[in-house]
Amino acid sequence: MKRVMLALVLIVVLSSSGVVVAEEPAGTTLMAEFGEDTGLLWMAKSLIEWLLDISATPNFLILRRGEEQEVSFFLEVEHSTMLTTNHYLLTVEVCVVNTGAESTENLSIALGGDIGHEVLDLSEKPVLNPGEEYCYKFEKDLSFLPSSYYVQAQVAISNHADWLPGSENCPGMAVCPYGPTIAEVLLPPRFPTVRHFYTDASVSVEITCPEGFECISGQEWPVSVNWLEESSIPHTVLFKNDSAPSGQVYEIKARATVVSTAPEWPQLPVQRSADVFTLTAYSDWYRVLLPLIGNH
Repeated sequence: MKRVMLALVLIVVLSSSGVVVAEEPAGTTLMAEFGEDTGLLWMAKSLIEWLLDISATPNFLILRRGEEQEVSFFLEVEHSTMLTTNHYLLTVEVCVVNTGAESTENLSIALGGDIGHEVLDLSEKPVLNPGEEYCYKFEKDLSFLPSSYYVQAQVAISNHADWLPGSENCPGMAVCPYGPTIAEVLLPPRFPTVRHFYTDASVSVEITCPEGFECISGQEWPVSVNWLEESSIPHTVLFKNDSAPSGQVYEIKARATVVSTAPEWPQLPVQRSADVFTLTAYSDWYRVLLPLIGNH
């Protein structure tokens, strides 16, 4: 009877002594595969090319000091056949599933193979809870379309159930990151995916006015034009000889420029085109008749 009581007292003392027995660390497991968006892409991007032509009537002026005259300018804006550029793209999608009972720790995904070494940005989903799945994406522009492309993905966590510190696979106390490695050879498409980009444009005209002249345009610039239709923009410019010396010849340049709006696709260039019309201005009739007099 005394032995039973002693054993009972001993059990009570041990259970109330405050000694905490450390639990063994728990880990988790992973599965990984490439998502359906993984592949080589070939896109042909087409963009309209804007063209323009500027002319004027009359094409020369005779303005003595204090005189003025209007000139009618004609600006034709049109677009030609599409400019086509090829764009090659590698897309990698790595889908990871936490198949264990603990959340992942220090999840990382590193790509290798023909791509070299790339580490994926996992900031959108750095931790996977038990049973959770997420697909991480990576894109890279290519300068050409390869005949094949080998890509590898190494997924790792620091708390893999089979590679916990102190285990057979990971002796010692240091962390041993581990996880599945997947690989695939990607083949290019036979034909490109064609996308057409239609952009509007902005047109402006700049007059280079000689010293002593005043050039007043009857049109406010820029003017927007729509890709659906070609545009004709007639406008007038008033030229005044305020103080230009007589007996001189002046060149007045009208530079027309068309600039397309930014395309939806960032890699496509903004289209620019220009045309220059030169108008000759004489400050008196003598400069006009001089070549004729010299021929007789």
